[in-house]
Amino acid sequence: MIVGGAAVLVIAILATTIVVLRPWESRTPARPDAGATAAGRQDDKERESGAELSGALGWKVPAASSRERMGTSGALGSWATPTSFVRADDSAIGSWEAESGKPQWQLKPPAGGRFCGVSQESAGGAVALAYGLERESPYVKGVTSVECAAVVLVDLATGRSVWRAELTGTYTVTSLKRIGATLPRTMSLAVTGQAVVVAYEWSAVGLSLRDGAVRWEQKRLPAKGNGVSSCFFRDALAGKADAVLLATCDKDNPIAVLAVDPATGERRWRRDLTAAELGDDSPSGKWLLAADPIVVAVPGIQDSGRYIVLDDTGHVKSTIAQGGSYGNLDMRPVGLSGGGRPRYRALVTADTLVTATSATRVTGLRDTNSLVAFDLATGRPRWTKGLGEKNTAVPAVIDGDTVVAMRTGTYEDPPQAFRLALADGRGGPMGPAYDRELIFTPANCLYRFSGGRLFLVSNIDTKVGAVVLR
Repeated sequence: MIVGGAAVLVIAILATTIVVLRPWESRTPARPDAGATAAGRQDDKERESGAELSGALGWKVPAASSRERMGTSGALGSWATPTSFVRADDSAIGSWEAESGKPQWQLKPPAGGRFCGVSQESAGGAVALAYGLERESPYVKGVTSVECAAVVLVDLATGRSVWRAELTGTYTVTSLKRIGATLPRTMSLAVTGQAVVVAYEWSAVGLSLRDGAVRWEQKRLPAKGNGVSSCFFRDALAGKADAVLLATCDKDNPIAVLAVDPATGERRWRRDLTAAELGDDSPSGKWLLAADPIVVAVPGIQDSGRYIVLDDTGHVKSTIAQGGSYGNLDMRPVGLSGGGRPRYRALVTADTLVTATSATRVTGLRDTNSLVAFDLATGRPRWTKGLGEKNTAVPAVIDGDTVVAMRTGTYEDPPQAFRLALADGRGGPMGPAYDRELIFTPANCLYRFSGGRLFLVSNIDTKVGAVVLR
């Protein structure tokens, strides 16, 4: 998913620079030594005058082997600090030194288990990960799943486990045991300055950021109106003041969105979205795209999806339709992981949403699409921009009042990074194009931008697991 809120860029970019950047010719930079790994050799390529990026691959983490990819379904998350880059999948969370790619630390799930969820952002230099033991299905031989019932808080600087918390005493686990059902296979987490907030099926739980103790629990959220059927907590994100929860309910009101005090669990408000507002009556497939402001992603059948923007009291502020004069927005999930939380090719700021349209075929082997920016107050498109008549683009990260976007690349025009103004889409390349070995890799990546480096992470791609672009 790609969400907004990237790490702070430490190189100041003047607004006037965006307009005068000259378009570098697409070309293939020198290829790193074969067999380069997480601490591979840095390219000797010189940074061209006026360029933010040099077009060189700094270092990379090799892609998982085909055998390993069969046991995992992608990266759970990634984070950047001023000195390091961190990524997590279901088997481990690890850190690399940002400049050299030298491995710094790695933490595997306790007791030989699997990670099954992560907080999308960090707080206080720490991230929360859910984990559980892998069990074989009692019904299908050879099929396993994770019983997701514990949380660990990890310090990003050291890889140290700050605390571990078991959720075996929660309403969700006790209810499932009572009816003989298996434990959840995933967990959605949000970490704030006060607590780790957990969306956990029949209950939502707040864990102390200091020691992991359960500070509060919301048990059983009744569906609107009938008070009999229960909603299920599916997603959680941290806002500036509140934690935002999404629950799936019934056909009349398929989802409920709640804002709660992360320290106490006190409910600020609840908003039940109707089938008419969502465009269908199915509670499945709806996720939080952002929490500040609140944006709900509602993928639809046959391009009938939408993004719904809520204000800070839960009222619908605007709706962005998947289809319009701008084309058809690409609402396919990217980075779908073992944690079960999809990310979308969309970025959110206080007043803008930037996404991309679905690719359309222009020749036998070439596609194109456009980046589109929307005003969140009205849901209307602000600007559209393509990055090549025979090339596709994805929004990568928001940086101040600009968006960094990646051209996914063709043989003629390899992958390249662009910086565009959020106000009007004006801008240009941040530097020369990158190596042809990365062609189309940017389409399936999660991004972080820190210290003048653009980090791409993907465990789905067969070419590379993670790479830093200089």
